[in-house]
Amino acid sequence: MKRPNRIAGQSGHCASFRSRLSLLLANFLSGCVNRFFYIACVENASNRPILEAFHRLLFAFTEDTYAALPQRLRCRTMPHLQVAPAKLNLFLELHGTRPDGFHEIETFAVPIDYCDTIEFEPDGGNAIHLRILKDVHFDETEIIPDGEANSVCKAIRFMQRRYLETGLGGQVTLHKQIPSQAGLGGGTSDAAAMVLLIDSAWNLNIPRSELASASAELGSDVPLFIHSRPVVCRGRGELTEPIDALPPLHFAVLVPKFRLSTAVVFRQHDLMEHTPPIRVKSILEAARTGDVEKIAALLFNRLETAAFALCPELENVRKTMEQLGPLAVRMSGSGTTLFALCRNRKEAEIIAGQLKERNLGVAFAAVGGNLF
Repeated sequence: MKRPNRIAGQSGHCASFRSRLSLLLANFLSGCVNRFFYIACVENASNRPILEAFHRLLFAFTEDTYAALPQRLRCRTMPHLQVAPAKLNLFLELHGTRPDGFHEIETFAVPIDYCDTIEFEPDGGNAIHLRILKDVHFDETEIIPDGEANSVCKAIRFMQRRYLETGLGGQVTLHKQIPSQAGLGGGTSDAAAMVLLIDSAWNLNIPRSELASASAELGSDVPLFIHSRPVVCRGRGELTEPIDALPPLHFAVLVPKFRLSTAVVFRQHDLMEHTPPIRVKSILEAARTGDVEKIAALLFNRLETAAFALCPELENVRKTMEQLGPLAVRMSGSGTTLFALCRNRKEAEIIAGQLKERNLGVAFAAVGGNLF
């Protein structure tokens, strides 16, 4: 095996000692920055590019040694971090049932700056050690799959099986903030984030379109998150169309204390009569022009009727949110999260504060759009 290049002007032993010491120090500093990175990104996702650049600068002083290492060893010398954003469905329509049993969907979704975060420290082995840290506002009664059943571990095995021959074991820390079964895509976003992390850390440079299509086997919503930007999804979710030049949108988001199963909501939908399906084109045109009031008028979710039939209390909560004066209120995904589209950040923060005072669930202000 080819040895790493020696640092000019130093003996092999001295260079080796300096290399090890440099990488050890870099790892320590990286760990410190990762903690800061997690906190700062959760508070404001726009901090991410600055913090990523600072993270890279930590390794400038070991550039010659680090660059000489094989890629396999480079990945083992530092931890990696990836943000997993929640999403809101601004438009969701169903166009019947496919031969494979899935529904033919058409949805327009935006990522928001409310995130889970994944830290991965690979060790070159095969065993995955998953640690889950829940946010202080996370409902402790919610059960998050552990071990190989977790979407993050499934994503690691997917990438190992499809793109890499080397072991992808190591320590994975999942900082969990996004509630489950809420229509925010928490589990699928975690899977997509792990796919993107491995693609970046191992310099695989797989086209996003290929990753989006292939990762559909991890879940119908996973391709939505692969692009890390607003996207239209069709088929069962695997056909993606990224949307650029979308202005920031401001939301007050409420995750009620009660939940609905996605499967149950879809079954209820199939039992009900519906108006003819509509297309996403109109709201996309409004989004591209930045006309927030027009976007508000075109928000749509076909599953709302089914969710409200199953849980009338959810419809009552929506009416309460509408009385607070936003442009519009809609449900995200199959529920039960409700979001209010607001005129600006200040209005979103005020409405989120009012929802917190009413103790209706977890409420927060969020920005959606081309954030990541």
